[in-house]
Amino acid sequence: SEVTIVDGNYPAYSNRCLTIRDSETRAVVEGFSFTNGYAYIQQMGGGVYVSNATVGILDCRITGNRSASSAAGNGSGGGIGIHNSTNYLIAGCYVAQNTNLTASSGAGAGIYSLYSKGWIVDCSIVSNTQAGNGGYGAGLYVRANSGSEVTVSNCFIAYNVAKGTDGGGAYLYGGTATHCTFLGNRARTGGGGVPSGGGPARPAEGRP
Repeated sequence: SEVTIVDGNYPAYSNRCLTIRDSETRAVVEGFSFTNGYAYIQQMGGGVYVSNATVGILDCRITGNRSASSAAGNGSGGGIGIHNSTNYLIAGCYVAQNTNLTASSGAGAGIYSLYSKGWIVDCSIVSNTQAGNGGYGAGLYVRANSGSEVTVSNCFIAYNVAKGTDGGGAYLYGGTATHCTFLGNRARTGGGGVPSGGGPARPAEGRP
């Protein structure tokens, strides 16, 4: 991933680095860097966007990507945006310094998962920023519906900042975090690490 780079070339261009969208798609993306992607008209997933697909994103670096909102909606998932997908896996990835630029809302500057079932394992989610005065979950945002819970395990979630509302590290609404480390995350309103209303977060035994 340090030498195989997909560069969105922001600010010269406004486009994602990678889009995977098809109900029949089963894909594995392994060993890439995705950087300088920018989702504006698309609104979600500046680095990587997945919709209606089963995908493995393995050993990738997703850094320095952005999302924002057009007049029609919210910007979410500056690094990775996943929507309406099943059995996705994000493993061994470094997700850092991604930003949501939306002025009033948006969520999940690092990773945004909406109505999808999946696993996020052995990842570092670091220094992502929710820049607007609204929105949730600077590092990670999960919102699930029936049958779409997300499990986050053995992840390092640190130094993410929600300048808007809740969940500097993660906001989990239908997700579970287990054996994760939350360190130095900040939020303007509440839940610098994980807000209590967002969902369960179960640390490893003996870990704070």
